[in-house]
Amino acid sequence: RWRLFNEKALEDLAGLENAHTVLYEDLCEAPVEAYRKLFEFAGLPWHPQTEAFVSQSTQNERTAYFSVFKDPKRAAWSWREKLSAEDQQRVMATVADSPAGELYQPSPSTTGDRF
Repeated sequence: RWRLFNEKALEDLAGLENAHTVLYEDLCEAPVEAYRKLFEFAGLPWHPQTEAFVSQSTQNERTAYFSVFKDPKRAAWSWREKLSAEDQQRVMATVADSPAGELYQPSPSTTGDRF
């Protein structure tokens, strides 16, 4: 399903100047920097209150299921603890050759910043 949904989304957004592909893991790795870049892309002002909220909500964790206060790195990578190594390999093999899966492959021409 992940492959199907993401391939369709990438296809629908291809060539649109008002669309920007963002990887969830990039948002989780450096939330303030990633969101600042998204605000810039959208032409929105970056307010100190916004930065404070993003910082506070990603540096504190609350156990409520729908809480926005979560450790983003733990949220992004928890599948590594929940899925067996065999299941992880099966998933990776299924998505590796898809356009969406290729977004997760390092490119020799990138420096790690996918924005």
